[in-house]
Amino acid sequence: DDGLNWKRLNSTGSSVLSITSNDAYLFSSSYAGEISRSTDNGLSWETPSVFGGYVNAIYYYNNRLFVDNSYIGLRYSSDNGVSWGSASIPGSVTYCFADYDNKLFAGLFSHGIYYSANSGDTWAPTNLNAGSMSQIMSNSQYMFVASLHDPGLYRSSDGGINWDKTDLNHLCWSLFVSGNIVIAGTASAGVYVSTDNGLSWRSRNENLVSDNVHSLFLDNEYVYSGLFEAGIYRNT
Repeated sequence: DDGLNWKRLNSTGSSVLSITSNDAYLFSSSYAGEISRSTDNGLSWETPSVFGGYVNAIYYYNNRLFVDNSYIGLRYSSDNGVSWGSASIPGSVTYCFADYDNKLFAGLFSHGIYYSANSGDTWAPTNLNAGSMSQIMSNSQYMFVASLHDPGLYRSSDGGINWDKTDLNHLCWSLFVSGNIVIAGTASAGVYVSTDNGLSWRSRNENLVSDNVHSLFLDNEYVYSGLFEAGIYRNT
């Protein structure tokens, strides 16, 4: 009902850091390193794998499930999380994944963005090779990435190989892209909105009780903001 009422699901009990899905499963990764999956939209869960240390990001791409943390490195599974192979980017920890133009992208802690053109077997750096990346999204013209290191948001017009900084100068936790509209969630300045693919920005913090916006989502007529220690808010 557009976020008015909520029901708690039977999760594994650990703090969930990321979710993804394919046609068969809903997957989650947790602070305790658990890789869990559900076949009934989250009503019940099983945990086929547990890694040491928290797993920030989980992502399904081209018949492979990808996870990463500082203990195990970048891994992939071709059997929905039961067994794992190595697809490591040396010295990196992945905060976020995305795919665009037949490439898989990894937003890294302190190492910028890397990409793979062969489903994670090998990786190459982009020109954004420093800083911590929190989220990657795209539309038909551009890719966008939120940065926690060099404050702001970056944009690519060549399929994610080269990146330029926009005029948004705040640490960014989250972003959402819909057509030419880009919505950014910052760490200390709330929500910013661009209607021209990131060229100009305006603040939109009406009724928000926190300036620390960890997640954003647009569905139907509402934009949802997940706030640090302050719940979920929505606006039209």
